[in-house]
Amino acid sequence: MLGPYLAHVHLKNARRHATDGRSHAEFAPLRDGIVDLRALFAALSAVGYDEWVSLEDCSQVAPLAERTADNLRHVRECAARRPSA
Repeated sequence: MLGPYLAHVHLKNARRHATDGRSHAEFAPLRDGIVDLRALFAALSAVGYDEWVSLEDCSQVAPLAERTADNLRHVRECAARRPSA
């Protein structure tokens, strides 16, 4: 539905975390969150989106340079191996 209106995609991820029987979301590295990046890239491809994708990782589970390198590797793998839409 939004395909013709896409101008920019900002990508981050989160995961559910339970504390004292309550569930809440917390930031996660791109490879560890709930977003299926392969399906996301397939959906973007299906609507003809081939522009920039910005990455954001506020998880702080590793040093910034390490997180950035890992996120870039993971995004490239997912974009290359996306399922057909």
